[in-house]
Amino acid sequence: MKTHAIAVSLTCLLLAPQAGSHHPVPEDMSPGGEMGTHSVTELIVPDAPPPEPDPDESAVDQAAQVFVQALIGRKAKELAKAGSDPFSFEGRTVEGVEAIERYWTEMLAKAGEKLGEQDSGRLTVLTYKETVERFGEPPKKLASLKLKRCRFVVVEFNRRPGMLLILCPQGKHQWKVCGATD
Repeated sequence: MKTHAIAVSLTCLLLAPQAGSHHPVPEDMSPGGEMGTHSVTELIVPDAPPPEPDPDESAVDQAAQVFVQALIGRKAKELAKAGSDPFSFEGRTVEGVEAIERYWTEMLAKAGEKLGEQDSGRLTVLTYKETVERFGEPPKKLASLKLKRCRFVVVEFNRRPGMLLILCPQGKHQWKVCGATD
């Protein structure tokens, strides 16, 4: 990382002997044991390789994509399948796949054609901490969910208000949407 390289360079500069100084750089801080004779560019640590992608973030993104496409496609059965059982609708918990599918059918009917006019939604994956920093403490209506273990996906649409999807872990690198709120 560049910050790391800068920190190391500054440390080496601070420890390098100044004109008239009687404090040599320790051998372990000076390349090749030659005290203070190297340029700053020689002391810079190369950039670290980029971090590996977080498999959980990829899984969360994939689960959210499937869910949003079913939502835009107004497919209640696919929404029930892509979500968890039970599912939290604005804090109201619905249990049973058939009951969840019925609830989605009602919700989609109320949304009208506007939902189907969306070509996609822009998704932003957040941790619990990031979500709280961005939106504040979660409302009490979501207290039944173990939110600190969850990931959150902000869905922004072009032609309608966005929503917040709550994804719960279902196993190693497996996530399902377990709630939705606006």
